[in-house]
Amino acid sequence: MSTSNNHQDTTICIGINNNDQQQPQQQQLHPPLAFSILWSPLPPITWILPFIGHMGITTSNGTACDFQGPFSVGDRGRMAFGRATRALQINITSLPGGAEQWDRSVIVANNEYRNRMHNICCDNCHSHVAYALNDMECRAYGIRQW
Repeated sequence: MSTSNNHQDTTICIGINNNDQQQPQQQQLHPPLAFSILWSPLPPITWILPFIGHMGITTSNGTACDFQGPFSVGDRGRMAFGRATRALQINITSLPGGAEQWDRSVIVANNEYRNRMHNICCDNCHSHVAYALNDMECRAYGIRQW
């Protein structure tokens, strides 16, 4: 049985548990980290200043993309400093163009940052994520201009 939900793309499936009772199970149409902003620590800097870390953004299929250094963007799912330890998923139901626009904007940001020098203070992984979110005109968590 399929249902449409305005808040997230999901399909409801009926499964059988060990007690032979029917129980609804939720199956995601998109991977768990799809449409997410990712964060990972930067050892040893994060040990001293816990709010400082590395950022990335995922595609609609959950592949992580991040600005890894001068003229280098990782877009194969492996972030520069290991697996993300935090993820903030964005609800894209109100995003014009939906998943296709999300992916286009991530690709645009990736291509732009492949041509940029990394600057630890001003043009870095945080800027790469903001570039993608601004390109898609994402409005989430009360933020309009990332």
